[in-house]
Amino acid sequence: YSELLAYVHVSTYKNWDDVGKFYWGLVKDQLRVTEEIRTAAKEATAGIPESDDQARIRAVYDFVVSRTRYVGLEFGINSFKPYPVETILSRRFGDCKDKASLMHAMLEALGIDSRLTLLRMKHLGDLQTQEASLAVFNHAILYVPKYQLFLDGTAEFHGSGELPADDRGADVLVVDPAGNSKFFRTPAASPDDNSDVTRMAMRLSADGSAAVTYNGEARGSWTAELRRTYEPAAERKSRAEEQLSRGLLPNLKITAIDVSDPHDIEKPFETRLTATANEYAHKTSRGLSFAPFGQKQSFVESYAQLSKRALPQQLPQPQRTVVEAQVELPRGWTAAIPYGAQEEGPQGTYSVSYQVTGGKVVARMELMLKGGTLQPEQYPAFRDFLGRLDAALRQRIDAQPLTQTAALN
Repeated sequence: YSELLAYVHVSTYKNWDDVGKFYWGLVKDQLRVTEEIRTAAKEATAGIPESDDQARIRAVYDFVVSRTRYVGLEFGINSFKPYPVETILSRRFGDCKDKASLMHAMLEALGIDSRLTLLRMKHLGDLQTQEASLAVFNHAILYVPKYQLFLDGTAEFHGSGELPADDRGADVLVVDPAGNSKFFRTPAASPDDNSDVTRMAMRLSADGSAAVTYNGEARGSWTAELRRTYEPAAERKSRAEEQLSRGLLPNLKITAIDVSDPHDIEKPFETRLTATANEYAHKTSRGLSFAPFGQKQSFVESYAQLSKRALPQQLPQPQRTVVEAQVELPRGWTAAIPYGAQEEGPQGTYSVSYQVTGGKVVARMELMLKGGTLQPEQYPAFRDFLGRLDAALRQRIDAQPLTQTAALN
């Protein structure tokens, strides 16, 4: 609403540096490094060389994210002031400012400089004025100046390099104990920060069923949802069947599944499975017809449902999506493939290609979206851009036996 409506913002602070000085005076006594904090920092970084600062930072971040729970007890002054870090450590829970404070103290125990950071989450909107106050912030994270690294201690299932989307492009005040606090914006994500690569191999039978091998690798902030979804080992098979049957392959039955450790948050999330799809292709009078990309959800339905807009739209976070499907035809069969398509627009690019080689149909889609804010006058062109991508992906391939092809000729 701050980007669309008029509002009144009243403050007694002269500038952002004054806000930083006040906040540091409020919290500094809560951040004192105790022996318990030093012990926890050493245990979290055990086996990591002292020369490898970045690995030690990751270890402290993983400790706070994975081994302390998010619980907010924000009564009175503790709406703004964190609890003492030794209390947070012993309780093993805290809210955003508590977790940021614990990370700060543990890094200080290791000799690594960091800064408490107040953040206005992206969904609240950018500020239209520069009047300084605490009232504009609703979150707290940590900043490591040496590596220009932001860390969100509440971001469960996110790795240290996977800053949540709501923390990207957000207004922040980095609180400097020396009295040089800075107000600026966190860096926006790039498409390569959020990548999803899927490779499928289908061995097609003459009855339309297919044996499927699926390999997926995801990295970036959306990886957290995958880790959360597949955390319960007993439910992985059913959850994968539900997800893929809805999005790619109807009536999928998984025979084996293997996923990355959901708690190893510093690595990309990988999914490997084998399955059968009884209705991958539909029978026709001449053979089979199939969509190599499966029943993938429409991008128009996902990102541009309305026929027109009167207000700006926040686009999905920048991302790179690749889907490659190799369909092995039944022995002695051939297929006619459609034309590919490619396009570059203000909000991104896509390419869709089809080819037949060695008895296999190879289809590949690559989509890059830049994110950002879309103005109402730009919306129709973006919706049409996605519509042409959907049309390219919906094309079906007709396959038939070579003997039948020869007879028709």
